[in-house]
Amino acid sequence: LYPMDCTAIWKLDKTLPFDKQIEMSREYFEYTRRGNIHRIGCDKILFIVSVRNYLEIHTVDGDSVTVPGKLDEAGRHLEAGFVRCHKSYLVNLKYIARYTATQFIMMNGKIIPISRSKKNESVDRYVLFKGALVK
Repeated sequence: LYPMDCTAIWKLDKTLPFDKQIEMSREYFEYTRRGNIHRIGCDKILFIVSVRNYLEIHTVDGDSVTVPGKLDEAGRHLEAGFVRCHKSYLVNLKYIARYTATQFIMMNGKIIPISRSKKNESVDRYVLFKGALVK
């Protein structure tokens, strides 16, 4: 997995409002497969699951693609609009329909677990994100 190196896009200006940071950071998630470069728009990514040294990227279209990579690396590049709610999951805040104490329910009905260690951060980021969208 080789995310696009767009440091100007990925570095967030902490003085900007949260919703503006999200707009600035959203571009493409780029990876190489069999010598071809592929892009997935970050706004099309529903969530990413880490399975050993591979990432399963699930999109809003219902498709998924598996690429080699680490969730930490993907999380650094998708930071503003995504939250790491579990050691194996990175979720797009835009597509969370609702949450309970232990899980996010995505708009497509998929249930994503929230670990105890990441619960406060995950819920806080989700509430902040939803509040930024309302304004």
